[in-house]
Order: sequence, then structure tokens, then C-alpha cells
Amino acid sequence: GAIADEDSPPMEWKVRHKIAMGVARGLHYLHKGCQRRIIHRDIKASNVLLTADFEPQ
Repeated sequence: GAIADEDSPPMEWKVRHKIAMGVARGLHYLHKGCQRRIIHRDIKASNVLLTADFEPQ
């Protein structure tokens, strides 16, 4: 189930960029857009959930 499975081809840079931008938008929301303060503590690649279209959730 991981993106880095050895059987799958390497991810294209366009898709990587899409994921990074989505994660950045999420972090911006957590830091600037929320009314309540949210402590996230453990943001790392393995904790980013992706849709089938590689949209971060």
C-alpha cells in the first residue's frame, strides 16, 4: 500500500509537487486559517494520507 513499493515505477515530479503543495496548504491552514490552535507534532511523509488521485488529506 505504500507509494514507495518496489514493484511500482518511480513517482513523477509533477505528482510529487502536487502532493507537496497540498501538504503546504494544509499546514498553512493549521497555522493561519484555524480559529483553534492545533498541535500536529508528527508531520512526516508516512503520515500524509493520499486519495487515489494523490491529493493529500
